[in-house]
Amino acid sequence: MCEFCDRLYSAFGEFLVPIEISYVITKFDQDRELRPDTDTGEQVRRELRNDAGIGVSEFVESTAIDQHGVRWIPQVPFDKNRYKVHFDGTDYAVKRSDCTPYQNGECRQGMAIPDPLELTVTHRPARDLLSATADHVLTVSVAMHSDLWLRTSTDGERNREYLGSFLSDIAGAVSAESVKRDKYKTSDFWNDLSVYSGDDAYINLEPEEIY
Repeated sequence: MCEFCDRLYSAFGEFLVPIEISYVITKFDQDRELRPDTDTGEQVRRELRNDAGIGVSEFVESTAIDQHGVRWIPQVPFDKNRYKVHFDGTDYAVKRSDCTPYQNGECRQGMAIPDPLELTVTHRPARDLLSATADHVLTVSVAMHSDLWLRTSTDGERNREYLGSFLSDIAGAVSAESVKRDKYKTSDFWNDLSVYSGDDAYINLEPEEIY
């Protein structure tokens, strides 16, 4: 997981800057067979925060454990980040607190919202992946929670270029063996930055239009 995230960081560039990372390390005895999908080990939570950005060396240092044993990191969520977005001819760096939630076209200021984009790295059993030859696989999932990348406007096109380049860089950095693209019918739940009018159009929400 450490080596994988090290490679993944090279894809972040200026598009995504982690500012908070919270994850769990499971510790097993040195002489015990590592079976993280069935055994229960000692869990240690790591929480990092740096408004200037959490570098890969800072993350890797946080994965160290104090005693001998085997460590397993099942998941690292990058869900509190700063993002490069384009609006009205200018690039901005935005984070979750800059966003305004909407539901059914109405502002819902009190709603809890996720980041505009979330990335999660997972190390899990490969039972449900027919193409996998190993017992476990590493996966990277990217989820959109904003309509920033879906507008037909010039700004939307520019932001879509940023997102597409980011996704391409991820696939290259981790030497992805397969890519799966899903779409979900959640158009009523995009989180907006309050910079578009209600008359703006969306692109056709097909994966090939986004990627």
